[in-house]
Amino acid sequence: MYNRLRNKRAPGMTEYRLYCLNDQGRFKKSHDIMADDDEEALDKARELKLPVKCELWEHGRMVGMLEPRDAD
Repeated sequence: MYNRLRNKRAPGMTEYRLYCLNDQGRFKKSHDIMADDDEEALDKARELKLPVKCELWEHGRMVGMLEPRDAD
């Protein structure tokens, strides 16, 4: 079960996947993110302000971890 962000694929863009974890650190759901590079993908992931810990991956490479955030 995962939720796809409605990002259109443009030439040169890379597909990233943001995996959200439950309280036990297990996979809960994911979001697809299209971005030009790692920094943009991390920025888009942070904009979601998800209340759970998440991992951002680009295929088999972990790009970064995001701590839970409160929505403003």
